[in-house]
Amino acid sequence: IVHCAQDYIILRDQRPGGTLRLMKRLGFALAVACTAACATAPPPHPASLDLGLLVVRAEAHGAIFRSWTSETDTVEIVALDEAGVPVPGKRAVSRFAANGYVVFFNMPAGRYILRSASFPARGVRYQMLAPEFAEAKRAVVLRPGKAAYLGDHGFDARWPEFGVAMLRAGLIVGHWLTPFLKRPVLPRDTDMRGYENGPVQETRALLAVRQSLAETRWSAVVAARLRELSAAEPPKFDG
Repeated sequence: IVHCAQDYIILRDQRPGGTLRLMKRLGFALAVACTAACATAPPPHPASLDLGLLVVRAEAHGAIFRSWTSETDTVEIVALDEAGVPVPGKRAVSRFAANGYVVFFNMPAGRYILRSASFPARGVRYQMLAPEFAEAKRAVVLRPGKAAYLGDHGFDARWPEFGVAMLRAGLIVGHWLTPFLKRPVLPRDTDMRGYENGPVQETRALLAVRQSLAETRWSAVVAARLRELSAAEPPKFDG
């Protein structure tokens, strides 16, 4: 993309119609780059029978209109030791999103908790941090080679201080003017609104992601967990 922009600056006045042709080339290059950046990589196959799958959901509600909801597509989780303390270096990030859920693959057995989540908006990426209190209550145990659900995490957005808001607005506008540069990551001021996890939430999550895993061996892991939950199949509608 940078090379295309440089070509445009050098050649814009050298031949009739060159500016238009090079602008089209630049637009095409940007479109290809955006398509490649937005595409979700296919899920990997299980690397070992002892590695499992984790699913999580996190969403942010607007500061003014709570009905405005943003679903996260990138999540970071950490492993906890037996005392409920984060294990140094045991972090994982997933960008595999399906139907409002984020999936982690090839995870070793252990206790995990959500640490942060992010979503794209206004041309930038907003990151939300989960609170560090009551982590043990939100931790989920993943058994070897199984599937587990980290729960539904709801965040309420709140307005930052005026100076902070103006600074972030400047970064947003700056990225609008330079869309070929890396998307900025801005902190999103939030409070955790609620956390829910149980058979109902887990069943809903696994049913939502299983179609995206249908062509992999993870589908058998999901099916086994659904049988453990005695999950009923959703009704099918013809037409």
